[in-house]
Amino acid sequence: MRSFRRLRPSPQSANGGAANPFVIGRVRTQRFMKVMEVMVRGRIAQDEETSAARGRRTLACC
Repeated sequence: MRSFRRLRPSPQSANGGAANPFVIGRVRTQRFMKVMEVMVRGRIAQDEETSAARGRRTLACC
């Protein structure tokens, strides 16, 4: 837990000041989450189409 507290105020590493690759910031995190949302919605649509083609009733998720 201590190491997380050290990263929060300063995402730079102690040796040479290189940026920590795991601290990506709010904008990049939101972009990643949007990509994941689009992929999941696409998968849901595919599953609904497949089920409809087979004559099965599906429940809408979102």
